[in-house]
Amino acid sequence: MIYCGDKYGHCPFSRRQAPDEGLPVVVVDEEIYRNLPALLIATVDKFAQMPWNGAVQMLFGQVNGRCTRHGFRSPEIEDKDSQLVTDNWVTLEKATSLEILQAFRQIGQLKELAEYTDAQVWEAIQKKRAGGPQPSDEPSSLKRPEWEIFSQPSPAYNSRDFRLKVVPRPEGYSGFFEKIVLGEKLREVRALIGFTRLESAYDFDTPTELPAELRAPLSRQMPTWVPASEIRGEGIFFQFSEKALQGWEKKNHAYDEEFFKAHRRWRESRGIPHPDAGYPGIRFVLLHTFALRSSASFPSSAATPRRRSGNAYTASARPMESQWRAS
Repeated sequence: MIYCGDKYGHCPFSRRQAPDEGLPVVVVDEEIYRNLPALLIATVDKFAQMPWNGAVQMLFGQVNGRCTRHGFRSPEIEDKDSQLVTDNWVTLEKATSLEILQAFRQIGQLKELAEYTDAQVWEAIQKKRAGGPQPSDEPSSLKRPEWEIFSQPSPAYNSRDFRLKVVPRPEGYSGFFEKIVLGEKLREVRALIGFTRLESAYDFDTPTELPAELRAPLSRQMPTWVPASEIRGEGIFFQFSEKALQGWEKKNHAYDEEFFKAHRRWRESRGIPHPDAGYPGIRFVLLHTFALRSSASFPSSAATPRRRSGNAYTASARPMESQWRAS
């Protein structure tokens, strides 16, 4: 509590006249962001955080509503709260009452949520339970979310298992890359769901394209669990310049046609339906070569490289990127 220094108590903000209120000022960052005062005195480094700190942007009107209990909220704060709940959901889902939640916290669990009150955490649990159906976990649904979070990294999604950081492009390479992002913390989970002999899921654009008859099941009956491994590491994300790619494509258009014909013959020889489908375009040749050169020194146990490219034959407008990761 801060009071006016008037020792005679004439000021309405002195300790004598406002013992429980004091001056209407806040000095802690979290309180400032939640109350958004009309006058702000700060060092310039706070304003330098505006491009990447949603809480600072709240000072200029970027708010997501106001809670009577917690004050103003920004979209980034909402995302961060949601991410913390998701990261700790294995424990939180067992908290079927406020009393159980309080017991968990008293024995030292949920330390990541220490800055929140029991009521705030319980409210977040209730909100998640009432949130309706969760996004699909099918392999085919992973590409788009993965692309979006790497191409538009936000501190709100950083957690104990996942952390991204945008870094400057190397001098002399700004014309080739649109963006470079360091994956300071990454986690990949691999699950074994069946066996193949000659064909592999990696031969197809998505694992769901692998014909069911080519994959042998793990057991005669539907398994209730599958073996899985967890790989933790780090990596780097490259997003190529669209302008540079278009220039490269023009020079190699003839090769593009030859690769498409080879792609078609390959699918026909294996009896894969729709032989014209799934062709990634000449960009993928460049991307694949770049990824192999970048990750050649890492063992096969390292996390799987990711490659995404727009497909000229399907008129995809998505930019091209490459990720490689090391365990």
